[in-house]
Amino acid sequence: MASIVSLDFRSRLTRGRILSALYPLIFLHVLFFSASACIAHRDCAEGDPTCSNSGTFALLSVLPKSAFLVGTNQGQIASSSDGGSTWKVTQLSDLSFFVQGFGKGPGYVVAFGTDGSATGAFYVSWNLETWEGPFVLAGVSSLTQGGGDGVTVYAQEPGSSNYYRLDPDGGFSNIAALGSGNGGIQMFQFVSGTWFAGDTPPDSTMFFGSDPTSLIGASTPPTDTISDLIFLNGNYLGVGPIDTFVTAGGSLDTWSPLGFVTILTGICENGFIGVASGPAGQIYTTLDAQSFNETSGNGIDTGLGVNLSDVACFGDSFVVIPVTSGNWVFSQNSGITWTTISNPVGSGTPLSIGHFSL
Repeated sequence: MASIVSLDFRSRLTRGRILSALYPLIFLHVLFFSASACIAHRDCAEGDPTCSNSGTFALLSVLPKSAFLVGTNQGQIASSSDGGSTWKVTQLSDLSFFVQGFGKGPGYVVAFGTDGSATGAFYVSWNLETWEGPFVLAGVSSLTQGGGDGVTVYAQEPGSSNYYRLDPDGGFSNIAALGSGNGGIQMFQFVSGTWFAGDTPPDSTMFFGSDPTSLIGASTPPTDTISDLIFLNGNYLGVGPIDTFVTAGGSLDTWSPLGFVTILTGICENGFIGVASGPAGQIYTTLDAQSFNETSGNGIDTGLGVNLSDVACFGDSFVVIPVTSGNWVFSQNSGITWTTISNPVGSGTPLSIGHFSL
């Protein structure tokens, strides 16, 4: 088995972990010191965040929230705010809802998919814990691909390739059709400041742009379907059911195949390393988005023993979900070791995963 990370990466990873651990401690020290000093020198109203203990704790309570989210085919959304160690499962009001994906807007996250009547619909959360909805898109068969850029959330209907803006008040707007207009969209997501849509041959397989309404096709697109992609070390890498494709120098106009024939279903990155989910419980890692550290068919064993569906990253924490109901796995050292997550959703099958901060 190939080495997971280089010595240089281990050094950078260690420094990153130390700094990540110190930042909140430094912040809390300054915050409490300031409050204590203020209390010692002057009277203040209880609840004033500048000088009282209750005010300080109130201020802490509105610090940004961060969590991994997993959606299932039984209207469940599981969340973990501690890097995958523990999970809270929220049952949506529609027990038959298929949570196909998530997208982030300003201060909220949308969970989109298909309701129990086989109609496109979505839920909205302002705190990553409670979910309002379902908001139904009448006449839309389902919502299967999409995401958010922090400002707007979009989701796409398969077949027609129409995509919709999903608003936090439950409203929606039909924007246009993605790709060539012939259907077959397999990927629609926002990565590193750019929107991407991946079509199927013989149509162009890659469209991109700063806004979904003005996507352009690559001059030399991937020759096969792309289902997920990352931007790492100045390059893009896309995985799919046939092969993996990369750019050179960050140019989105020309994509080259790696000849990496292992089927990879999802990929994420934390700024230092990318991790892709594959078959038989194996993951594959990359440091440069140009090649994998492991050879095709010889990935890193997570211990699950079943085909993997997708992976999400945040800092040193990675969470991997399988294509069937059962246990999941997580790593809190960027994929060096993996720990089993005892199935938190029962018979529900995980369909989507992401990490979000509000």
